[in-house]
Order: sequence, then C-alpha cells, then structure tokens
Amino acid sequence: MSRSRKATALLLSVGLLPALSGQRAAPSLDGIWQSDGYGLLIDIQGSQLRSSQVTSISCVPWWTAQRVERDVSNGEVVFNRGDAEVRVTRGSSPDALWMREGVSISRIKLHRISAQPENCRRTWENTPITNYAVFWQTFAEQFALFPVYRTDWAAVDRKYRPHVTPSTTPEELFAILREMILPFHNAHTNINAASIHRQYLGYRPVSEIGRTLQQTSALSISEILGLFNREAQRSKQIVESKYMDDRLRSYANDVIHFGILKGSIGYLRIVAFDGYTKSGVFSEETSVLDAALDDVLTDAGRMKGLIIDVRVNTGGADPLCLTIASRLTDAKYLAYSKVTRNNLAGPLRLTEPQSAWVDVSARPRYLGKVVVLIGPETISGGETFAMALLGRRPRTVFIGENTQGVFSDVWGRKLPNGWTFGVPTELYLTEAGKSFDARGVPPDIRVPVFPGSDLESGRDGALERAIQLLSSTRTRGAGSD
Repeated sequence: MSRSRKATALLLSVGLLPALSGQRAAPSLDGIWQSDGYGLLIDIQGSQLRSSQVTSISCVPWWTAQRVERDVSNGEVVFNRGDAEVRVTRGSSPDALWMREGVSISRIKLHRISAQPENCRRTWENTPITNYAVFWQTFAEQFALFPVYRTDWAAVDRKYRPHVTPSTTPEELFAILREMILPFHNAHTNINAASIHRQYLGYRPVSEIGRTLQQTSALSISEILGLFNREAQRSKQIVESKYMDDRLRSYANDVIHFGILKGSIGYLRIVAFDGYTKSGVFSEETSVLDAALDDVLTDAGRMKGLIIDVRVNTGGADPLCLTIASRLTDAKYLAYSKVTRNNLAGPLRLTEPQSAWVDVSARPRYLGKVVVLIGPETISGGETFAMALLGRRPRTVFIGENTQGVFSDVWGRKLPNGWTFGVPTELYLTEAGKSFDARGVPPDIRVPVFPGSDLESGRDGALERAIQLLSSTRTRGAGSD
C-alpha cells in the first residue's frame, strides 16, 4: 500500500566498466533509453538524468537526478534525485542498461533509442479530455491484470469517454476516473487529486476497512492509516490481555512486536515491512530489523512453535520480507519470480521472469514449526512475505482468510493536471507459475479474522486455532549454526 509503500522511491542502477590504462573506455551513458515494460523514458546527458512517463500518445516529464561523484566498488554510476539515489548498471551491450528500484527485488531493462519519441517533443495541455486520454491509455498499455479481472478496457472507454468534455469540472473528472477502476477493487490502484482534496484507494470490500474505503474518497492518507492502526491496536490488546502473562516487546519503531504466549509459543507480530526507523533510510531499516530478529531468535530453542501475525500489515520492502524469511530456513529456496507486462496491445506478453530467493542467514534462526496468520488486511509486502514462506520446510501453515490480493510494485503515474495515480504492472509467480492477484494467498485453515463476535468477547479465534495446532504438534527450534 505499493508502493503501496513498495514504490515510494526509484533507484536506477547502471554498472560502468573501469577505464584501465591501455584499454578502451566504456561507451558513454549519454543518450535516450526506453524501458521494457513500465512505460519509462530515461534521458542521460552528462551529470543529469531525466525521466518521463510515456504511452503511445503521451509523454509526461517525471523526475530528474544529478550524478554523485563517488567511488563505487561494483562499478555502478550513482545519481541522486533528492528523495532517493538512482543507480545504473550496464547491460550486455553498449545499447542496454539495467535499472533497479531501491526496495524492489527486480531490475528494469533499458534499450538505447536514436531520438526522443515525437510525443516528447510537444507540450501537453491540461484539459479534461487530455487528462482522461492519458489515464485511459496508461492503463491500456501498462496494467497487467485485465485478464485476471476479465475486463474489456475498450468497452470501458466507449462508456466513459463521451462524458468528458472541455467543460468537465475537476470533481466530475475525478468521479469518472474513479468509477472506471473501482470494479477492480485493487489496493494498488489509486488516484490522488490533491488540487480538489480527493484520494481514491482501491480495496476489496470484504472487511470493515475495505467497505469504508470503497464508500468514500474524502479520507486523507493519515485517516486511511488510522483505520489500520485502530485495528492493529484492538488485536494487540486482546493478545496481551488474554493469551500472555506479560506485554509484547516493541521493536523497530513500534512496528514489530514479540512475546511468548502461554504454553511457550512464540508470537511475532509485524504490522509493516518498512517504517522501522524515523529516517526511513533503507540501510538503517535493515540494521534495525536484524537487531530485532537477533534479540527475538537468540533463544529460539525455548519456543515450542512460532506464530507470525501479519493480519494487519500495510506492506513495504520485499528485501525486508526476505530477510525475515531467511531466519526461518536451513536451505536456500525460491521465494517467487517476478514478471511485468511488456506489450502495448493485444494478448498479454510478459518479460522474462526474475527470481527472488530466500537465502540462509548466518544470524540466529528458528527452524521449527511456523504458523502465519493472514487476512484481508495483509497487503502488498505482507502478501509477498506469505509467498516467500510457501516453499519453506518444514511447511508453513497459514490460518485466517485470503490476503488482499495485490503484489506488484505500485508505479506512480502523473497526469498533465498534476494528479497522480497508481498502476500495477507486474505479477509475482510461484515456482509453478501461479499468481495470487485479485483473490489473495489462501489459508490452509480458514478462520474468520477479527469478527465482531470475537472483538466483543475479547478473544481471537484465529490465534486460538494456531495455538491449538502448535500445542498438539511436536516442534523443533534452533539458533544459528
């Protein structure tokens, strides 16, 4: 809730071969570069890098970055755009580059082109018709999930385009754009119309939070996060009052909590995979997470089982998800593969899969039985975390309800009027090539998540089922080798 926190910062990674004495220098990075998928155009000229968002009809300037003079051991060229560093690595030929998003586990391939597209050599007027056209065309060319939702996007256009005229007000345009993507109920689709104080966030209306979000567009980001915070606090209070003899210990800026439940079962509660530090610097977030897991797992052998609760988890950075998974295995395995849409029209075509692996950590680990609690408020990074545990041995058991069903990094796009919107362009695939988009990762044992009857009686039925399962099963815990 990509980008969702998962897509809050872009990093472009480009590797440059060193110019050793007597050898030919690497070709210049200067030039125009177009991405496979994603609809990105990158213009590198000397120390400056400019990006634009392109479709077959439009070219909207995005952000710029300045090259940083720095010694980089792996040959990367580093740019800084203010809110993030941009890293670039060279591909297999002078006409290919790779770029990597900061918190992403995949890379984007760039190809050199001879000149800017014609669309980038004209000025785009801010009119209702133009804004509508860019919005529709971006989804038409970049959205990866039309087959999943069985949507005829051309039919959507025939229905709504006639209602957009030069006199359409911003409020009317927002209502039209919202109505076009509302049927997806996809939490990685969004519209931020700051000029009129409207914010739409897609969501499956299968929970109290989901129904609230789909009934209004007047909530601010802080108010939306407040819905999740209240849900998280209610469940935390129930766990501490009924299932523990002590309070949960807080880690990572109060985003991670841990305690031992009655019966010597470990309980690890993760409400996001980011926000672990006030600074938000990724290297610091990683260090804080490692320190928290060291403390939690140093005496892992005392636990008869481990429950990981991500029923209220707003997502975050995939590498942090994989870091936690690496503390739960003694053998490397595939977490998932990632592909993105790579055609502008016709049947869906995808890029080559890029694999993400769960490595074996050298730090303290837990190798016994694990139960993961999931539900509709398990979103984005919380869901890729669940996917990353599907291949774990011994097998992870999932209890609760289906997760939200959104996995792609959220690619922010911009309209000529300054509004921004989010488009999921990617699919996360299991080893068998299966996607959980739209329906979510399903539980092995289905138990209602936070039903009103549980909240009123101060109990947690899904947690009780997990405790029962682990209490009746012999488990093995272990620290680091």
